[in-house]
Amino acid sequence: MEFSRKKLPKEDLSQLYRVRIETIQPFALMISPAYLYFKANEKFVSVKGPLDFFTPPEISRLKKFKYFYFPSFVASILPFREAGQKVQALLSCSDAIVESTSENPFPAIRLAPPSYEVADCVLKILGPLWWEYPNQGAGIEPYLVTIFVNELCQLLPEGQLLLGREKDVEKLDHALFRSSWVVFLALHLGYCDLNFLNDLRLRILSENMNDTAPVRYWNELDELISLSYDSLKNTRVRLIHANFFSDRSEKIAQKLEARLARVLSHFMSKGSQPPSIFGKRGFIDV
Repeated sequence: MEFSRKKLPKEDLSQLYRVRIETIQPFALMISPAYLYFKANEKFVSVKGPLDFFTPPEISRLKKFKYFYFPSFVASILPFREAGQKVQALLSCSDAIVESTSENPFPAIRLAPPSYEVADCVLKILGPLWWEYPNQGAGIEPYLVTIFVNELCQLLPEGQLLLGREKDVEKLDHALFRSSWVVFLALHLGYCDLNFLNDLRLRILSENMNDTAPVRYWNELDELISLSYDSLKNTRVRLIHANFFSDRSEKIAQKLEARLARVLSHFMSKGSQPPSIFGKRGFIDV
């Protein structure tokens, strides 16, 4: 993904986050540009862009530098990563047998929460990820949705990432945005099976990378996918507005509008500086 600041002066050190290179997982998508410090020219130089990834040989070759450096922007997206982790933990709950003890000799089954409770809890976690943007209304940036879903879902297949990067990086970015957006909206509608969401993400990613014409049965899920594509037409969409769904006539749009009405009334975040990849606090100059 394109970004503006390829190099940073050494004076920025106090504002950067330092991470040991060996802790970086191969094929994990980068949440921001990653930099190395080169003593020869006393600058931080970018080695990976946002949503790019390192292969094992790359990590091995760069270990001599000890640390990657990430811009202060990453602090603003921590809520999206944490929300993804919380939803993943919630959707991973299952019935469990509680072993017997001397105090309680009879083993019991601890039941997972019912689906409607899970869906309600998920919506409360998703709600604060929506922001009231000054002069623009309620919305969310596609990149931030991708960060959330990247934490929620399993790592993407290595071969698919390598092929996507080799063939067309912009198409890969678009596929990542679209697949994440479909999963994000599905969660709003109560689709809370983690295996299903992982499969859905891979399906949408593959369709967009390969330009395959999918078979549509025009059930609720297909209608959701079509609607999500209309709301996110390309990688240059800076903000997806919540009111997009109120202007549509599809039944699935009406369902989303109802869910979002609750989100915007009770859970949406507000403030003068919403998280954004654009501007001085992000990594793309306006």
